[in-house]
Amino acid sequence: KPLASGLSPNDLPNLIQQRIRWARGVIATGRKMKLFRSKDMSFSQKMNYWASIWYWYAPVKRLIYIMSPILFATFNFMVFKCTLPEILIIWLPMYISSNISLRMLSENVRNTKWTGIYETILFPYMLIPVILESFGITLRKFKVTDKSEGSKRKALDFVYMLPFFLLIVLSVIGIVRSVIMMFQSNSFSSIVILFWLVNNLFLLVMSVFFVMGRVAQRKFERFPIIEKCTVKDADMDIEGTTVDLSEEGCAVALDKPYMLGDIVTLFIRTDKYSVRLKTEVIYVTRRKDRWVYSMIIKDYMDYYDTYLQILYDRVPMLPSEIKKDAGSFEDLLLNTKKRMDVPFYQKRKYPRINIGRSCNNSKNELNVIDFNYEYVSVTGDAAQKNIKLLIDSDLYLDCVYERDISKGHMLYQVINIREIVSDRDKYERLLDWLIKVSADYIEVEKERQNRARAEQKRAQREYFNEVELV
Repeated sequence: KPLASGLSPNDLPNLIQQRIRWARGVIATGRKMKLFRSKDMSFSQKMNYWASIWYWYAPVKRLIYIMSPILFATFNFMVFKCTLPEILIIWLPMYISSNISLRMLSENVRNTKWTGIYETILFPYMLIPVILESFGITLRKFKVTDKSEGSKRKALDFVYMLPFFLLIVLSVIGIVRSVIMMFQSNSFSSIVILFWLVNNLFLLVMSVFFVMGRVAQRKFERFPIIEKCTVKDADMDIEGTTVDLSEEGCAVALDKPYMLGDIVTLFIRTDKYSVRLKTEVIYVTRRKDRWVYSMIIKDYMDYYDTYLQILYDRVPMLPSEIKKDAGSFEDLLLNTKKRMDVPFYQKRKYPRINIGRSCNNSKNELNVIDFNYEYVSVTGDAAQKNIKLLIDSDLYLDCVYERDISKGHMLYQVINIREIVSDRDKYERLLDWLIKVSADYIEVEKERQNRARAEQKRAQREYFNEVELV
């Protein structure tokens, strides 16, 4: 049961500093307790404390796991001598059972892959402090971890990458030599060494990715918090629910694609707290049958402390278990792709609704592509300076030609939208029409995609039938 939460370090140097402080503290405490000579604790209590102490010797274990196959495959140094069946009898049950037990006993919070990555990242920097503390060579003063906003992870820090680069080179040499050895001897006796070299190579490359880091696009973490809320815009009170919250922003889901003003008042209420905030809409998107408005908080209106209670006075909302795990290759591919992608920022203050249907114009019929309150895009034979798109008997969009998007595809500015939005009856009718046509568009698009898939399958069947005939 989570009883407390706290800030974690923002960069690798501070993470290493924090873990060294914890490791030295636990080992020093265990040494002062005279654990195994104590008469005040039961055997199970001693084993429990010993498990906490032994955990911090993971750098020693990781050094052995990484260096043993390198010493044999790269430097021809025999670490241990045994046959392949002997290795499999001892090692394989341990490997399988440790994977299963770690996943089960941690309730899917940890697995061997991510534990291995974590240990590999830290072992070059924690190895010496752990050994020194074990022999009583301790630090007189500990430095508290810096978690301030000024402590930012650097994009590239080659100093911290050097140990991993060296081990990667040695591992690659060992892999090549192991493959050559297998072909020359016509034996698979090196298969276990090759397996560990490849596994360690994956851990080392993932460690390099971790040291490289990624540029944080958000200043504060967003939490998936769902609470009732009300958006007050002009004289309208719109009921909705929060999607996520952070210290500087929030996302709110509404049932209709409203055109909200520049600054709106947001009321959030929970069982314990309620706040009122001034927010600005910066992006709107559709998720299933609702519209999500991403906002930044402009004014906490003396509710800042209460808003923090809404955020943090709850069981932490961050992921609490490992989801279905991707393969190692997918992990490498994803991390490579994420670092090559250029961030793309969008600023869409009003919802964009796909229409995809004909609307009557004062002169002819035009096909409306989409609409975002300020602008509407249409297709037709030739651009007209002014068009009026009829929505209902007395409800129409008065539009002025803006520019050509492409041949036959034109953009018009809606000049009477403020007049429609200020009239409550017309506004509600426009919203109902937008919901209907966007739902129809989704259904038509689904049918089109199903027909395309069916046509593709039919073409594949015909192709394979022709191949069989040939």
